[in-house]
Amino acid sequence: MWAKGLLLVVAGAQLVGATPLPACATGTLASYIAAGPCQIGSLEVYDFSFSPSIDAALVTVTPDLSGMGLSFSSSSLLPPNYVVTYGVASTAFFRVGMSLIPPTGVPPGTINVGELVCLGALFTAGPTCPGSTTTLNLFDGNSGSLLVSSTSISPQAFLGIQDTITTDSTYSLGGIENTFSYTPTPEPGTVLLFAIGLLGMLSRRPGLFRRC
Repeated sequence: MWAKGLLLVVAGAQLVGATPLPACATGTLASYIAAGPCQIGSLEVYDFSFSPSIDAALVTVTPDLSGMGLSFSSSSLLPPNYVVTYGVASTAFFRVGMSLIPPTGVPPGTINVGELVCLGALFTAGPTCPGSTTTLNLFDGNSGSLLVSSTSISPQAFLGIQDTITTDSTYSLGGIENTFSYTPTPEPGTVLLFAIGLLGMLSRRPGLFRRC
């Protein structure tokens, strides 16, 4: 059987928590599952799982140090099915997207990628979404392809992501990219400067700060 390559990129989330998390570092997906939440710039990612779990040590996780995302890659996986599940946090996600990066040349096999997005919550055991969901689907092969898909969602601070990748024995996966559009929160320093400036403006108005 042919070895498979896997690449998954999570991009564009804004950190929700006020307390900084440990910085994400390059390691195996198994180490990410064991370590818990981490931070890449302003991106918060957490609650990783992978099925079959025995293959998690074969997947390398590399953070994008510019804070734009997270990649999952492997040259040792075999078909046919993999499920990657994780959570992302932001202030207000309003759109999710996914794109499939095909291998160089015309692939002789096929791939299908189905993404289930849990709105406002993480997936629980099963995995099951406790709330509403939306879906994205991509495919590539001899019969045709759909390489890009996106959808608008109601504003959400948290999203659970579950990507199910199905390949045959002859398809070499170039990559999968998940993208998230969101309304960012101002940096704490920006908020503080705004507050100081507002206080200064108010203090100049007569009668607002009279000595009792």
